[in-house]
Amino acid sequence: MPTSPARWPRTFVTAAFCFLSTAGCFASSSGAGHSSSSDVGAVLPLTHLKLYETGVGYFERAGKLEADNDASLPVPAAHVDDAIKSLVVLDQGGTTRISGIEFSSVLSHGMARALASLPLGSHSHPSYGAVLESLRGLEVELEVAAGSDEETQKVSGTLLDVSLLETSSPEEDPAESGVPDSETGSLTEYQLTVLDTSGALRRFTTNQVVSVVPRDPTVAKRLEVAATALSKRAAQLRRDLRVVARGSRAIRIGYIAEAPVWRATYRLMMPESGTMQLQGWALLHNDTDENWHGVAVDLVNGEPDSFLFPLSAPRYSRRQLALPSEVMSTVPQLARHTADALWGDHIDDDSESGGLGLAGEGYGGGGYGQGFGAGHGRLGGIHASGGPSSSKHIVIGNLAELQQASGEEHGALFSYRLPSSLSLRAHSSTLVPFLDARVQGTRVTWFAHGAEHGRSAVVLVNASPHTLPPGTIAVYDARGFAGESALVRLKPGERQLFEFATDLDVELKQHDLERSEQTKHFEFDADEQKLNRHFISKRTIEIEITNRAAAPREVHVGLGVRDNASVTGADRLDYQREQGGARAVIRAAARGKSARTLVIAEALVTKLGPSQLSSKELQAWAGTPGLAAAQATVLQQAATELTRAERTREALSRLEQEQNEIKSRQQRLHDHQKQLSDADHGALGSIVQRLLELEDQLQHIDLRKKALSEELDAQHRLVLEVFEALR
Repeated sequence: MPTSPARWPRTFVTAAFCFLSTAGCFASSSGAGHSSSSDVGAVLPLTHLKLYETGVGYFERAGKLEADNDASLPVPAAHVDDAIKSLVVLDQGGTTRISGIEFSSVLSHGMARALASLPLGSHSHPSYGAVLESLRGLEVELEVAAGSDEETQKVSGTLLDVSLLETSSPEEDPAESGVPDSETGSLTEYQLTVLDTSGALRRFTTNQVVSVVPRDPTVAKRLEVAATALSKRAAQLRRDLRVVARGSRAIRIGYIAEAPVWRATYRLMMPESGTMQLQGWALLHNDTDENWHGVAVDLVNGEPDSFLFPLSAPRYSRRQLALPSEVMSTVPQLARHTADALWGDHIDDDSESGGLGLAGEGYGGGGYGQGFGAGHGRLGGIHASGGPSSSKHIVIGNLAELQQASGEEHGALFSYRLPSSLSLRAHSSTLVPFLDARVQGTRVTWFAHGAEHGRSAVVLVNASPHTLPPGTIAVYDARGFAGESALVRLKPGERQLFEFATDLDVELKQHDLERSEQTKHFEFDADEQKLNRHFISKRTIEIEITNRAAAPREVHVGLGVRDNASVTGADRLDYQREQGGARAVIRAAARGKSARTLVIAEALVTKLGPSQLSSKELQAWAGTPGLAAAQATVLQQAATELTRAERTREALSRLEQEQNEIKSRQQRLHDHQKQLSDADHGALGSIVQRLLELEDQLQHIDLRKKALSEELDAQHRLVLEVFEALR
C-alpha cells in the first residue's frame, strides 16, 4: 500500500538505497557475488586442519562424489585469492575426473563502479544522487504519487536529467531520512526529468517518486553486483568454489586460507624434589561461519612462506594508443554550426573572428607497487658502549665454550597432532592440550650483572625430540602459584633461564678487592687513525651470599665479562648468551652464608687517538716488562712528538682563558654603558674606546688560536706517522 505524501521522501530514500544490499528495488536475480544453492553441489565437509605460525591454515575437505554430481567449497570472498593459488585435488581412487574449479568473479571496487557507471576513485558507498546519475539516459519505470494519499501511477520513459534541489525539513529525523546536512537539518532532494513513452517531457521530485526501476535487467544486475562489491561486508560474503567433476569415488581437496595464529601457553609444576612436569596448551580459534565437527587438527611449529597475491579478480593490461597521422574529429563540423558560422563574419572589426578548435583527450595507465622487510633478531651479551672491546690479539679463554651445543631440528616443520578430533562452533575459541611430559629443570636464584635483588628462575632443558614453540608459562610449586614468565622457541637440546618471581630468601653482597691492568701489545689502525692497546684487565671480587631458605639454593651471578676471559673461584661456570654471557654458579647452604673469591681476567683493547693520549702515558707503556723492543722504541718516539703537541695544547688553553677574561670585561663595560645617560658624553666615549681596544685584542687572539690549531694538527699528524711503524 502506498505511503502518505508526508512520508514519501523517507520511504523513497530507504527504497532507493536498498539496492546496496539486495538490489530488490530493480530486477529480480538469483544473487550477485555468490552462487545460489541450486548452482553448486553439496559442500564437502571439513575433515583435516593444519594451523601454521604464519597466520594461514591448510583446510582439507573430503567426501564422496556421487555420479555426475559436483561438490563445492565454502570460502569467504577475501580468501578466494589464497584458495585458488593453493588449491590441490587429491583423488583417492584415480577414477574421478576434475574438469575445473568454477566461482563467481571477485570484482575490485573500481571494476564494480565502472560496470555500474558509478563515479570512480572512491571506496565509499555511492550516494543516492550518484545512483540516479548512473541511470541517466536509460529507460526507467517510475512509481509516482497520483495526487492522493492512496494512489500512485507508473511512468515509463528515458531519464534525461537529475538535478539537485534543497528544501528545508527541520522536522525530519536526519538518522532516517537518507542524506541530510547534519548542521542545517536540510534533506537532499532531486528533480528527475523524464521523456516518457508518449514523447512528453515530465518532471518529478523525490517527494513524488516512490521507486525507480531500470527497464534493462542488465543494468539492474550490474547495480546489484556493484552493491555487493562495495558493501563493507563484501570480504566476508561466502563464495562457493564449485568443483566440476565426474565420478563416484572419494575425493580430498585442500587449500590454504588465512587463519588465526595458534598460540602456546605452558604450565610448569615444580615438586619439592624430583623431575618437573610441563603441560602445553594450544589456543585455537574458529573464525569461520562453519561449525567444525570431528576435524583432525595438526599444530605446525614452523613458518612456511606465504603471501597475499591478487589473483581472483579479472585484470586488464594497458595497451598503447596509436593515433592516425591525420587528426580527425568524432563530431561532425556541422552538428552545431553552419559553414558561415565556422567561417566567421569578417567584418571591419578585426577583434572578432570565428574558427574551429579541436580538442584532444588522452588516457594514461597507472601502476601500483608494494615492498616488506622484516627483520628480527636478538643481540646477546653486554658492553654495547664505546668502552674497551674484546682483544683479538690476546687469547686467554673462550667462555662461550661453556654453552651447550645448539639444538638441532631434523626437519623444517614440526607438527603436534591433537590426540582426538576437534569439534568447535563457528566464531568460537578453545584451549586444548598438546603436550604433557617430564622435563629437565633446575630452580635457581638469578642475579643479573649489577642487580641488587635476586630473581627466582628456572633453567629448563628441552630434552624432548620436538621443538617447543614460544609461549607464556605459569609456574607452580608445592605452595601453589609461584609466578609467570615466557618461553622462547626451544629446539631439542636447548635450554633457557627464565625468571618468574622475586626471591626474598637470598641476598648477595659483592666487594671489589683488587684491580690491575697489564699491557701486552700495540698496533696501529690506519683506517681509524688510532693506536690500539691490547691489555689484560684483572679484578678480584668477593661474593657473599645469605640464604634464609630451608633448602640449599643454586645461585647464578652474572659476571658482565666478555667471552675472551677466564674466571676462577666459582663452584662452576655457566653461559647463556641471552642473559649476558658467562655467569658464576655458587651453591648456597640452607639458612647460612656462603662466600667465594673470584678472579676475573679479560683480554681487552682500547682505541686511542693522539688527542686522547699523553706523553707520560706513552713513556710508561714503553717501559712495560715483556713488551717487544721495537714497539717500545716507537712509543718513545711518539712520546717525544706528543710532548711538543702538549705544549701547543697548553698554549691554546692559555689563549682560551685569556679570551674568556676579555669577554667578561666586555660584558661589564656593556652593562655600565647601559646605565649611563646621553648627557654623560665623556664617560660614554671612554667606555666605547675601551670596548674597541678589547675587540682588537680578541681579533688578535683569534689569529693566534688559528695558527696554534694548525700547528697542533701538524704535530698530531707527526705522531700518527710514528705509529705507522706498528702496523
